[in-house]
Amino acid sequence: MLSVEISEVSRNVVRCWWEQTNQRGNLYHLADVQELNADRLEHYISSFGGFALVIGGSPCNNLAGSNRHHRDGLKAKESSLFYDYFCILDLVKGIMARYN
Repeated sequence: MLSVEISEVSRNVVRCWWEQTNQRGNLYHLADVQELNADRLEHYISSFGGFALVIGGSPCNNLAGSNRHHRDGLKAKESSLFYDYFCILDLVKGIMARYN
């Protein structure tokens, strides 16, 4: 499994869950989604034999209605990670198409 999470606390939660539920295989962590480029994706897809599922979401700090001060939408620094997720999905589709 490949997990991309900037929060060390969240990475530890995933690691603990992985260990406590006796998951098979290896758990790989990346701290920054922007480190996940085409070469790295190619490596992980090749190593894992493909991805069965890709799940993601961007921080909603600048999208939430309760944020009265900085509701900058997808143009804001944190929320713009949505576009990184979209690019990753596109790369995964292209790489997986070559494997099928």
